[in-house]
Parts: sequence; C-alpha cells; structure tokens
Amino acid sequence: LQQLIELLQDALKQTNRKIKTLIQSQLEQWIAGLPNYIKAYLPISFCES
Repeated sequence: LQQLIELLQDALKQTNRKIKTLIQSQLEQWIAGLPNYIKAYLPISFCES
C-alpha cells in the first residue's frame, strides 16, 4: 500500500492543480476510511505539495 500511495503522490506532482486536488482529496478520504491497524503501517504525510 505504501508503494501505491507513493506512486500516486509522484503522479500528482506532474498533473494540473484541479486534477491534483481531486485525486488528493479522494486518496485522503480512502485512507481516512481504513482501519487504524492498517493506517499504523502507512507513515504518510499529505502536507507535501
């Protein structure tokens, strides 16, 4: 999962702002819905631009 998230974050760096915002929002919602025991294995940050 961590590699998939990193791949998506790299792709976001190469896209326009509107699509980037949409994808980032959807990804954040998906991660927020994960069980805590899974989130504990995903040390990720969405503060990156």
